Amino acid sequence: MHRYPERPRARNAPNGLFDRGHLWLFEAIDGAPLRFQLTDTGAIRVGDATTTFDLRAVPIPYRYAVQEIRDQIDRDALFEAVPALETVTFFGVAPQRRSIPYEFDRIPGFFGSDIRVTDRGLLPPDVTTKIYEELGLTTLAPIEKEVRAVDFDPNRHSVPPSTWYDGPAFGTIVRNKTGESAFIADDDAPVPEAEFAPATTEAFVSTIDVETRCERATTALNQAGTAVTVDSLFDRVIAAIGREYPAQFDDGAIDQHAFSSALRSEIHRWHTSQ
Repeated sequence: MHRYPERPRARNAPNGLFDRGHLWLFEAIDGAPLRFQLTDTGAIRVGDATTTFDLRAVPIPYRYAVQEIRDQIDRDALFEAVPALETVTFFGVAPQRRSIPYEFDRIPGFFGSDIRVTDRGLLPPDVTTKIYEELGLTTLAPIEKEVRAVDFDPNRHSVPPSTWYDGPAFGTIVRNKTGESAFIADDDAPVPEAEFAPATTEAFVSTIDVETRCERATTALNQAGTAVTVDSLFDRVIAAIGREYPAQFDDGAIDQHAFSSALRSEIHRWHTSQ
């Protein structure tokens, strides 16, 4: 896969980004970088900014995003549009609760931001947005389109409210049609405090509303035409927990094996009671 695009702060933006051409502005999402590619056989290859995941052991904070990509991507549309799949890498972000308390019951698991083709480089933002829509995946929400660069002052730009919770956006991504981009954040804006689970495995499990999560997972599985089993419930529930509490898994604050075992037991108890 191609390397993840660099996104410097506006003060370190590429020369000329704000001097010529037209700009697209997008709401930046707080989360983790994610990239993926389809092989010529149709298999998916996924990774973060620097590594490629083993699909049998995707890190828990990324599982929700990876599952959404696998469930929603229109492979037929991609095969039809791209003769050589392995020349294309898709880039985006997996929303995770880090500094912004997003409404995770409605925010998508993945936002596409960029697409790189081997012999063409990064595609223009209008083309990128259209391709993601055709593939059935969500893109970053545009704030403004086709703004003349000479009329845009990054130092006077105000980060707008977020589409995904009641508060200011994480920042603004500014892109031109050649692939150059920069990130603008309001450093003076108050950062909402997110609620994180207790550190111990026992306390963590006790804070999670397993019943509600199982009910939501059941609805999603039924909509997907997938059998509701302990295994399928577990996969959905732990993926949702992972993106809401990524720090618990990133920092090794809990024993992941013990947590998974305890969670599966709670899900089994709920499933057998239905």
